[in-house]
Amino acid sequence: MSGSARIAASSVNWAKLGLSLRISSCWSVLPRLWTLHQVDFNALKKQMPAHSAILDSLQKQLESIKIPYGEIPKKFLQEIDHWTEYNNERIKFHDIKVADGLEEAKKVEAKWASAPPVEHFNRQHFVEYFPQEFYDLRYQNR
Repeated sequence: MSGSARIAASSVNWAKLGLSLRISSCWSVLPRLWTLHQVDFNALKKQMPAHSAILDSLQKQLESIKIPYGEIPKKFLQEIDHWTEYNNERIKFHDIKVADGLEEAKKVEAKWASAPPVEHFNRQHFVEYFPQEFYDLRYQNR
């Protein structure tokens, strides 16, 4: 037999593994993640009497820990409310800017609607309709 024999079968039986892992088993494990491990502090105090003060403080800290499952703390809700108010103000400001832009666009469209054809422009029209390229030094501060 050669040294490079090919193995055709998988080492994992995926069908059997899929049968054993179901959603129901997931829901039996998940609630354990939200509960703290139970520690027998009395047994620890008997084993380590010199550290009883530290164990007392650890016990108080462990008992004071509360894991909020399914509820959002009020502090976070307040931050969400402030963030929502801030974004609503930004949206209002953006709407005002859009409205101003539309008014300016209407003014420009009205100006160009009343403009004569480009073939009939004289020097004053160029200054009026193309102020970036053509400027009139008679009316500008020098």
